[in-house]
Amino acid sequence: MTLAIRRPGIMLVACAAVGALLAGCGAGPSQLGAAAIIGDHVVGIDQVQQQISAELANVPQARQLQQQGKFDQVARTIVSYAIFHELATQLATEQGIHVDQQLVDRITEQSLAAQSSGAQDGSVAPERGLLRQSVWDNQVFSAIGGKLAPRLSITVDTAVVSDKSVAVAKAKEIADNPQRADEIIKSLGANSKTNLVNKTLQLDTASQLASLFVVPQGSVVAYQFDNSGASWLVGYVKKRDTSASPVDMDSVDPQLIPAIGKGAAAVTAVQRGLKVNPRYGVWDPLALSLAPSTGEAVGVTLTAKTQNPNQ
Repeated sequence: MTLAIRRPGIMLVACAAVGALLAGCGAGPSQLGAAAIIGDHVVGIDQVQQQISAELANVPQARQLQQQGKFDQVARTIVSYAIFHELATQLATEQGIHVDQQLVDRITEQSLAAQSSGAQDGSVAPERGLLRQSVWDNQVFSAIGGKLAPRLSITVDTAVVSDKSVAVAKAKEIADNPQRADEIIKSLGANSKTNLVNKTLQLDTASQLASLFVVPQGSVVAYQFDNSGASWLVGYVKKRDTSASPVDMDSVDPQLIPAIGKGAAAVTAVQRGLKVNPRYGVWDPLALSLAPSTGEAVGVTLTAKTQNPNQ
């Protein structure tokens, strides 16, 4: 497990110093002292500061990034972890989820033993306390995903295009004119595997579109569909149903289960009114983390004008 990796699935103008990242640089009074707010629950700046301080104290690679002026992404990732820990805590209480603490300890120790001193992409490992918290959260999300995934379905329009600007333009067009979504998608050409109109999907047959399962109903997205950057997907989630007929999950990658649970938690956060202190960035629904700015998110996420995203 490493910090500072953002990709879909399952930079804010950086403050000059880590201290500025910790305290915020002029956050509005409604979020004074808060890194994020989820409904009536606050993720405090003090909590985030403690975690960032622990990361700097215990992980040499984190200190190196700080000295190089590259620590801002790690700090944002830590804020993202704090948001999901708050969500996991809320949902575990509400849904009666009990986590085996011995299992958490065992996975934590195994992860620590497997961690290399640093990652080639510049990301760094979380320190022990943050890692253990993340393992606990993941157990909660696995429990949520295990219940939700077999019965989760989405009804979508999708198309794959080769040009990012076309994908973004078409996503905006669909968001502004959702009643024309089918027509817009059809105009982009036919591909039986990726160009779909009013198609209902479940994870057993559509795991390659997993990112669409973790955004709210009414979302219109555009994101890079392959590692080469040659394909961009335009997707419109018309309906998100959590009570579909259950499907056999044997063919589904087990790693998708906690991702679906985490995505469901993110949808819950949006429903409850997630607010992020802008000093830490903006919420990126596709990456399930903070982005430096809307323009630096992993893709574009819009809401269709006639849709209610709180589903």
